[in-house]
Amino acid sequence: MWRAFILAAILSSGQQPNAQRYTGPNCLGPFCVGRNLALRSVLKHIGQPATKTEPFCYQSQDGRRFLWLASMAHHSGRAGDALLSDFPNCRHRAIEVAAVDLSAWKTKEGIGLGSSEQDVLKAYGKPSRKDTIDAHIYRWVIRGAGSSSEKLPHRGDTVLVYRGDDLRVAEFGFRNGRVCWIFLAENE
Repeated sequence: MWRAFILAAILSSGQQPNAQRYTGPNCLGPFCVGRNLALRSVLKHIGQPATKTEPFCYQSQDGRRFLWLASMAHHSGRAGDALLSDFPNCRHRAIEVAAVDLSAWKTKEGIGLGSSEQDVLKAYGKPSRKDTIDAHIYRWVIRGAGSSSEKLPHRGDTVLVYRGDDLRVAEFGFRNGRVCWIFLAENE
């Protein structure tokens, strides 16, 4: 009887018994999730790409930061995915030089490339999961990567994943305890 009462109370409150609330960042630089952000407004800020083929790939003027952007799967006009890294993350794609300083791209909480794992945990709490990167997983970080035998840049050692029951996800890749890539998405 008590269990039925507790379940009824949970359901009437609008919360699901095993719901996972998203605790990650909502913005990385001008790229934001959960706001129906138009992809063209982000591209206008960074610099118009020379091609209309996604993902849109950029590098910083000093060649030390790299970014790719893509639209939502079923809403091509909306911003869906962004990945910022300290290593080249596009292969066999046109790469534009960003009109803005990519080293300034941080979350609202000040997390950016080079932040420590402790800083990320302090800002967002316990992640949904922690993964270990090996040669075969997290190849998707490099857009346009070919066969599994293709040598890729070092993508880090571990990943903290923040995911909720909605479409938002944030992933922080770490190399030697420091953020080497950030993925932020609102996609299916």
